[in-house]
Amino acid sequence: MKEKAGLLGEKEVEFALRFLHEKTYSIMHDVRLEDHHGAFQLDTLLLTTKFGLILEVKNWHGTVIFGENGQVTRIGDDGMEEGFSNPIAQAQLQQYRLQNWLQTRNISGFPIYYVVVISFPSTIVKAYSE
Repeated sequence: MKEKAGLLGEKEVEFALRFLHEKTYSIMHDVRLEDHHGAFQLDTLLLTTKFGLILEVKNWHGTVIFGENGQVTRIGDDGMEEGFSNPIAQAQLQQYRLQNWLQTRNISGFPIYYVVVISFPSTIVKAYSE
C-alpha cells in the first residue's frame, strides 16, 4: 500500500510539473549521484539556466505535525501515529551535497535551492504547539 501511495503522490507532482515550459526547465526524477560520502538521491531536480531546485517529495497523507525538535509525526486516517525525521533537514543536506558535487566538477556560482513537497492535496500540515 505504501508503494502504491508513493506512486500516486509522485504522479501528482509530475502532473503539476508538466505545465512548465520544456525549453525553459529540465526535470529529472530519482537522480542518484555519488560523492566522497557515498551515494545520495534526489527525488526530483528541476534545472534552469539560472538555478537548480531540489524537490524533496513526501507522499504523506492524513495529518502531519512538525514538532519543535525536528520530529515529524504523521497521524493516518486510522488514527495511528508514525514518526519521521524532518524533511527540511534532509533537503538541506541534499542541497549541500549537490553543491559540493558540482564544485568538484568546477561548476561554481550556480545556486541550488530546495523545497519540500507534500504530494497529497488533502494532507493537513500543522506546527506543533502546546
